[in-house]
Amino acid sequence: TKATQPARYVWAAALARSRGHVSADVIAQSLKLPMNEAMAVLSKLQARGVVGALGANGLARATAPIFQTGVAAPAQAGLSERLTNTFSDTAEKMIRRAVDDITISDDDPEPPEVSDAERSAE
Repeated sequence: TKATQPARYVWAAALARSRGHVSADVIAQSLKLPMNEAMAVLSKLQARGVVGALGANGLARATAPIFQTGVAAPAQAGLSERLTNTFSDTAEKMIRRAVDDITISDDDPEPPEVSDAERSAE
């Protein structure tokens, strides 16, 4: 359906960037699409510059892969630390917003007082 086409494109772009390369076969298998739709998604990825032209092996390389191959281990460790810090900061901000939304105002009524006699009757 037309509503799912943007989602297919987004997932295919994420797939290409995470793997570093993608082909119509990979898109078809991963997203459970017919081959003609997978080829259409791949051509859209190429047109928008997410991946380059198909190579001789049928793979199109991502123009901005998430993980760089051949990067030294210390650089990967730095990336891991930056991602952890980013996620921690984002989670902290979300928690602060949620706490701010749950503030009790002075206009909220006090709960009614219950006498000891009423409590013992219950």
